[in-house]
Amino acid sequence: MLKRKAIVIGASSGIGRELSKLLAAEGYSVGIMARRLPLLNELAAEIGADVLVQEVDVSQIQRAMEALDVMIEQMGGVDLVVISEGTGENNDPLDWSVELETMAG
Repeated sequence: MLKRKAIVIGASSGIGRELSKLLAAEGYSVGIMARRLPLLNELAAEIGADVLVQEVDVSQIQRAMEALDVMIEQMGGVDLVVISEGTGENNDPLDWSVELETMAG
C-alpha cells in the first residue's frame, strides 16, 4: 500500500499544528509549512521521521504558490493539502481589506 501524503500550511500552531500531528500518527508523510520556522522545526522534531519543513508566508502569494509547488514535487505528489493559516477578527460584512490586514500582520 502506498503511503498517503499531506501538506499542512499554517502548521506552526493551533489547528494546523495539531492536524499535522494527527496526520503523522495516522501514517501520513507530512509536509509542514508556515512563517515561523523555529516552531515548524520543533513540530518536525516532535513528529519524527517522514516530515518535510518549508517556511512560507501566504501573504506573499506568488512566493507561497512556488513554495507549495516545490513541496509537492519534493514529496512526489500529495493526497491532501490543508490551509489552516492565520488569525482573524470578526468580519461579518466580509470586507476584504480587513482580511488583507490580518494576512499582512
